[in-house]
Amino acid sequence: MNMKSWFVVGVAMVGMTGVAAAFPGIGGPKGASAGDLDSFLNDATSANTLMTGAAWSMARAVLSDQEVKKLEDQRKALDNIKDPKERDAQVAANNAAVTSALSQIDYDAASKKIEGADAMKKEHLSSSIWNYSLALLKDTELVARGAKLVSGVPDPAVATRVTRLKGFVDNMKSQIDSGKKMTGGIKKLQAASGMKALPSSSSEKALATAD
Repeated sequence: MNMKSWFVVGVAMVGMTGVAAAFPGIGGPKGASAGDLDSFLNDATSANTLMTGAAWSMARAVLSDQEVKKLEDQRKALDNIKDPKERDAQVAANNAAVTSALSQIDYDAASKKIEGADAMKKEHLSSSIWNYSLALLKDTELVARGAKLVSGVPDPAVATRVTRLKGFVDNMKSQIDSGKKMTGGIKKLQAASGMKALPSSSSEKALATAD
């Protein structure tokens, strides 16, 4: 079951070229309704929140105290940015920094550290890995769903939401790509934490974490 879950994400990456080709939305049938777009954007926002939260939880479990403090200090500084667009850009950069830090750790050393950790920390990491894997499954589903929504000609009244949709899809593609690159390392952490299963469906529930 574990390998199957990660395989689903890997297969999705292979099909990304075909999905991207559907995005121009020039010609063809009528595009998505306002309700369709609102539903997608709501689900995409939730999936992104789950993904960033899971990445932060994993970071707190496996990165050094110094690295975690540096990232948290950067996040706290965002509260001083008044311009919404600039703040959003810096939040995205901070989230990317968390993912980058996770991709660069020594997973063998981190796994050994987790093996010797207490039950609470192992449970925390297990929940974080579960949520991260679940977010990847949701991203995979949403990318395909988004392609269908913009395959037709959008109504001018929803043009701004279509643009936002494309932004979400680009972000989700990036998250899936990062997840694919970290598959081996996360599998080691999963084993070290004693975690037996990963979500097999995007409809499964997220788990609570200590942070």
